[in-house]
Amino acid sequence: MALVETLFSLLDLKTILLGLSVLYLYKFWRNPLNFAPGPWGLPVIGCLPSLVLANQEMQFLFMDWSKKYGKIFAFNVCMKPVVVLNDYQSIHEGFFSPDIQSRPELKILTRFNKGRVFLSYEGVSNGSGAVWKEQRRFILSLFRSFGIGKASYEDQISVEVSHLIELLKTHGSRSFDPNIPLTNAIANIICSVSFGKRYEYDDKEFHQFLSVIYDMFKLFGEGGLLLGLPGVAYIPFGIPKRFIEKLNCYRNFAWKIFEEHEKTLDENNVRDIVDAYLIRMKNTKDVDPELFNFFNLLWVSGDLFIAGTETMSSTLCWAILFAITYPEIQVKVQDEMDSVVGKGMKPRLSDQANLHYVNAFIAETQRMGDVAPLGVVHEVARDTRLGDFMLPKGTMVQSNLTAVFRDPQLWKDPDTFNPGRFINEEGHFFKPKEFIPFSTGHRVCLGEQLARMELFIFITHLLSTFKFSIPEGTPPPSLEATTGITRTPKPFEITVECRE
Repeated sequence: MALVETLFSLLDLKTILLGLSVLYLYKFWRNPLNFAPGPWGLPVIGCLPSLVLANQEMQFLFMDWSKKYGKIFAFNVCMKPVVVLNDYQSIHEGFFSPDIQSRPELKILTRFNKGRVFLSYEGVSNGSGAVWKEQRRFILSLFRSFGIGKASYEDQISVEVSHLIELLKTHGSRSFDPNIPLTNAIANIICSVSFGKRYEYDDKEFHQFLSVIYDMFKLFGEGGLLLGLPGVAYIPFGIPKRFIEKLNCYRNFAWKIFEEHEKTLDENNVRDIVDAYLIRMKNTKDVDPELFNFFNLLWVSGDLFIAGTETMSSTLCWAILFAITYPEIQVKVQDEMDSVVGKGMKPRLSDQANLHYVNAFIAETQRMGDVAPLGVVHEVARDTRLGDFMLPKGTMVQSNLTAVFRDPQLWKDPDTFNPGRFINEEGHFFKPKEFIPFSTGHRVCLGEQLARMELFIFITHLLSTFKFSIPEGTPPPSLEATTGITRTPKPFEITVECRE
């Protein structure tokens, strides 16, 4: 018995030493010297279980890990290194680095593209290298020519808000969920700039299209990182299968519009982005045809809808939710508009510089609503250094904007909704450099200028027209969020009353 116990103790000791050695060698082999610290995770799958089984929003899990490992920490997911940046300084440095401008390959999109003539249909959001640079440069030039971000585009947005206001008036004293009408209105603006067409809110085709966009968002939110993994992306059932089906539905809808534009194309009368893109394709003999083709047009238009509809409608929902939760703040916003532009009048962009509290309300809505808490992931194109750490080629780099927006060293009482934090001692609106709701760096949000216009015009026109309230006899709505690709309020209902 003593011999058995001795052998068992020796075996146990050897097992422990061997296990520790294997773990150390695995960690050393996977990560370079001076790699950022972080949770080890399991062999092969890494920290995937911790991410999937977390009982909190991902950005808050990362904030907890940051307290233990530092503002820059790292982990592995299925043999892929991921670095998370949890403060403004590291995000700013990382996203301006020329070595951290690529996007990781999303295997679910590779599956969707399989069998096409070209190999790379990446648009703007998912593109890297020359594809991304050329697409982004071209779309930004179109935005400028269309007047987006300038007063010349203001009337087009205002007309859409007028349609929305008339729709909201039909509800009378009945309560309703504001999400659908807000989404319809925002989507119509994207339809106008992309396809040269707006839809009636009860249009069947329009509703089917928005349903596809919503389902794609929902499925991608549910699948998350898994849809980027080779094995999962090719599973012929479940979320991957349904996501591919929705991508096909979107392609069929967009393809029909592209064909209609081709038939009526007039190079002397550019109606929208599709027209301009088709003309660019036609006159691109001296450029790599992989840069401008129907499939990249498909992705570019998808970028505008997916990035421009859900994020903006979610932000507007947060604005209304905060307005009904804090009615005294809603009144203060309305009083300032009445004083500056006159009661019953709709503010214009030329009034924005004088509407300090309105601007502060919008900024605080973006900070607390935090609709894109993790931004869009970057990838390291070549071995590089960030802060004190080495990042090998292929490392995914994720920003945690929530960690910036909820940093108590930057914001007093960061979990409290307080527009006054954006008002300086002179009573004027100001933005700290750490306020980056559209991210930062060379890949800052493509539609930032359009989004800023939409936020100001929608919020001011709605709040100058209506008093928004919690339905009588119902408890205050939750300020908790539902998180997928974007962070949206949980469903809630409101009532509206005309102020005129």
